[in-house]
Amino acid sequence: MARLGLEDCVIYMLDEAGDFLVQEAAYGSKGPELYQLKDPLRIPLGQGIVGSAALKGQVELVPDTRLDRRYIVDDTPRLSELAVPILHDGRVIGVIDSEHSRRGFFSDYHVQVLKTIASLCSDKIAHARTEEIVLEKERQLRELNRNLAESQLTALRAQMNPHFLFNCLNSINWYIIKNQPTEASRYIAKFSRLVRRILEHSENRLIPWLRNWKPCNFTSTWKRCVLTSVSNTGSNWRQASTPMNSWCRRSFFNLY
Repeated sequence: MARLGLEDCVIYMLDEAGDFLVQEAAYGSKGPELYQLKDPLRIPLGQGIVGSAALKGQVELVPDTRLDRRYIVDDTPRLSELAVPILHDGRVIGVIDSEHSRRGFFSDYHVQVLKTIASLCSDKIAHARTEEIVLEKERQLRELNRNLAESQLTALRAQMNPHFLFNCLNSINWYIIKNQPTEASRYIAKFSRLVRRILEHSENRLIPWLRNWKPCNFTSTWKRCVLTSVSNTGSNWRQASTPMNSWCRRSFFNLY
């Protein structure tokens, strides 16, 4: 840019919505530090000399900005401006804009040089923006998968209530203490089927009601087991002194 005698050169990129041209890179006073822009402008499409070049897809050469009402002052007023659209597959994706403090500074030579630069940059810019979109989509997909995994885990935790598991294991322990191995074995078999069904259903978004009937039957069996064990003690279920009493009061009417 220095060899061309340019004082200022800014690259504008069209935003995703196609409504604004946003300053992304600059040479001169707009870019005093590498990869940093000072007070970047957002120009609506069709406004100003830059917006007009983007809207028409044509070069805008203004020898005297004092005579052009479209001129928009950026960091400092300058007397001449050259705006060259950046085209990719026939579509405007940005604009290279240069201003100079001398009136009538830009010539056909400057126009051809900036058009060549715009042509060379268009493919690289489009490729970079495509990669950026792909990376953003991948990030969104990872976020979606993480949220899905968390929701599945939450749903599984809701079904595999720790209090319910504790109560079921206590029931099995009660059968063992009362020397009822047959009942304990039957209870373990039903309990294992329930756990397996819950794990299988956790992979599905919707579960047919009939498929969910058997797990509900297990709950009925568990409640009958509690009533039977409590009645055998000769006490009502609220006052029973069996090992089941401590958890029966807490969860008997709260399962499913």
